[in-house]
Amino acid sequence: MNVLDLSARYESGQIAGNPQRHPQVELSLMGKVEDCGFNTSRIVLGSHTGTHMDSPRHLIKDGPSIDQTNLDVCIGDTAVIDFRRFKPLETVELRDVKGLKVRERMVFAFGWETYYGNPNYHGKWPYFSLEAAEFLVQNGMKLIAVDTVSPDCKESDSRKDDQIHKLFFENQVVVVELIKNVDRIDFTKEYSLAALPLNLQGVDGSPCRVVLFTEQE
Repeated sequence: MNVLDLSARYESGQIAGNPQRHPQVELSLMGKVEDCGFNTSRIVLGSHTGTHMDSPRHLIKDGPSIDQTNLDVCIGDTAVIDFRRFKPLETVELRDVKGLKVRERMVFAFGWETYYGNPNYHGKWPYFSLEAAEFLVQNGMKLIAVDTVSPDCKESDSRKDDQIHKLFFENQVVVVELIKNVDRIDFTKEYSLAALPLNLQGVDGSPCRVVLFTEQE
């Protein structure tokens, strides 16, 4: 079996979005082998830092939390879609998804990781139109994974903010964001996906390890 890790690596000092809502990553040693016979560490990071999964509670006050995620949806065959042709702030329209074979799990690769460190990274990613998102939902998609910050447009009218997230949550679609290493995907192969969050009671999201795996060489 060949396994491809699509997860971000966490490092101390890593920043994730607005510091008022997302803490800086801290990885520090507490217990030490030379002092007590073993190493233990303190880990501080936000629920939406790096590769992560959103729960409906992210946007809905009393919505289902991450520990209530349907894990059956999080493992299984997936489509992998090469959308690296899309430019910053370009919209994925209905015409762009109508020809796709929609599966229960869909991975969309925009190549957005190449913008990391660029001012555009946290604000000008390509995004889905409502019509495109509705088509995916109506045709059976139950998990979407993207390598952008969000499937929504950050610069949209405030009345439409997060409308794609809300559509997905209303239809029990799992949302995974900021996957990595999409340049290593062979889009000619058949893959399965595993995307598993931590079992955090009452929390709005969780970092998760996301992998693609295939029996094909």
